[in-house]
Amino acid sequence: MGPLSDKHATLLVFEFKFNSYRGTRIKEADVLFEFHAAEGQAGGGPSVLQVRPYGRHQMQQTSQHEAQNQAQELSLGINIVAHFTVVTGDNPQSLRYGDYYQARFTLAENKSQANGIPSRFLACVLLERDSDEDFVCVPYVEVKPDFKTVLASLFSSPEHDDPIVFRVTEPPVNKLDGLVEIDRLNLGAVDLNQLWNCTAYNLYGHAIKDSEGGETL
Repeated sequence: MGPLSDKHATLLVFEFKFNSYRGTRIKEADVLFEFHAAEGQAGGGPSVLQVRPYGRHQMQQTSQHEAQNQAQELSLGINIVAHFTVVTGDNPQSLRYGDYYQARFTLAENKSQANGIPSRFLACVLLERDSDEDFVCVPYVEVKPDFKTVLASLFSSPEHDDPIVFRVTEPPVNKLDGLVEIDRLNLGAVDLNQLWNCTAYNLYGHAIKDSEGGETL
């Protein structure tokens, strides 16, 4: 974890891609990770020390005028309501044992725009461990599509995600392309706020290209 702690640590960065096709969209997503000791291990598994994002984050604000009928009156009131795309993160404490073994993230679309949740989401989980024993992560991912997509997927039956086994003795893997400086001997000092991210869409600005003959198409 670092010079101020004798705890062991694991930093996990998850990338999600939510793609929509043929006019459908994903309205909400709920991602839950549960961490436990591996089968046959005597320890209690790692503890979720930090997650990013943490708390509620609002983006892509739009304002909408909404008319409301006042009770028992004929007059009409006009309210200006702000809508956002919302991303939240948390490491809830277990009510039964008081420990922290879950990391949870949710995404919800801007209701006034109705254009779906961000297409790419990067989430961070910092785990605190008492030992170098193997552990497992059980992922739960639930998405809520628009009504048309619900009708199209009534007969689908996706399988549950299998647990992910983490073997701590294996060398670490870093595919972040230098986004944030990471010291494997001081994971507690990594700036997780600079690491998590979400992308609503990618703006492509080179749709018009010159042909081989030099003419613009």
